[in-house]
Amino acid sequence: MEKKPSIYFPVRLASKTELKELIYGTNYCPACDCEVIGNTVMSKLPYLDSMNKLSGWICDICESVFDLKDNLVQFGSFDSSDIYEA
Repeated sequence: MEKKPSIYFPVRLASKTELKELIYGTNYCPACDCEVIGNTVMSKLPYLDSMNKLSGWICDICESVFDLKDNLVQFGSFDSSDIYEA
């Protein structure tokens, strides 16, 4: 799976509390099943709402958006139309 080039602009630095909220939770993206948290990988990008408050995370691989409880908010865009069996 290839990642489409996209640009994310950092709005501000995350607090320690917000980093803990991002780190705890799923280790694999529920949408693309790729590792997002591990010893050498951190592919969870913070997702801020209009009030500049952490409201979820974005998978850096498939660009799906999740809330802080790892519930899918918006399905991301995948590069290919290949269909795989689970």
